[in-house]
Amino acid sequence: MLVKCKSILFLISLSSGFILNSSLVFAEQLKADQVKALFTDKTSYAYHERRDFDFTSYYSSDGKLVSIRNGEKWTGKWRIKADGKHCIQLNDPYSGVAKLDKCMVIQNDAGTYKRFKIKRNGELKHIITYKRFVDGNPENL
Repeated sequence: MLVKCKSILFLISLSSGFILNSSLVFAEQLKADQVKALFTDKTSYAYHERRDFDFTSYYSSDGKLVSIRNGEKWTGKWRIKADGKHCIQLNDPYSGVAKLDKCMVIQNDAGTYKRFKIKRNGELKHIITYKRFVDGNPENL
């Protein structure tokens, strides 16, 4: 009886894990034209999952980026690679020195857009959740 109960619990946990993980499979990775339409001349309101802060960014049509993070104004550049990766390069707000260009994957997860770092082993790590996008630059960034 004990073996039968353990087997049932194992199957339940296995199927629960499959159901939870399968939701990631259904998230759609955006193509270059979709990323371009999502970000070009838009202001995003987002949350940084790893560092636990909200921030606002404006992505101009000429590739310039302005972001307010924790009260600091960051400037930089943004672009989209042919494979759809969204790339940003921010300048340090104090020195003005450009930081590394970071390219990440954007996914649409049931209407919520998320930015994922691609780890060396190919796994995706959720970094940013975009709460909403607004046309233009209403924050005058």
